[in-house]
Amino acid sequence: EKTLSSQDIINKNTLSTKSITLNKLIIPQSSTQLIISSGVITVTNTFHSVRVESGSTDDLDTINGGVDGQVLFIKSHDDNNIVIKNNADNILTNDGNDITLDSIRDIAMLIYQSDKWIQLFYSNID
Repeated sequence: EKTLSSQDIINKNTLSTKSITLNKLIIPQSSTQLIISSGVITVTNTFHSVRVESGSTDDLDTINGGVDGQVLFIKSHDDNNIVIKNNADNILTNDGNDITLDSIRDIAMLIYQSDKWIQLFYSNID
């Protein structure tokens, strides 16, 4: 087992251990803002704030991008309603119901697996 510090750089081509212990996992709060376009966003980072295309509510049907094992955190950019649609395209939620992010404090965590973004958790804080 190797414990990594914040100074260590991980190179997947030279990493020989199967287990990594991190002292801290910090997801940058300077999230990249994405705007839903016809129900679609394309991820480029681990953390994104999402804005509606127009109005105050928008459906998120498709998340483009991702590789197996990639984790994604998304939140509403403002207090508009982002409705994460279960199984409309490539998003699956835990209970089969849609998720609504309607506060800047609401966060959904998903993981990419076999061409699908699968919900790991969702916090609904008003």
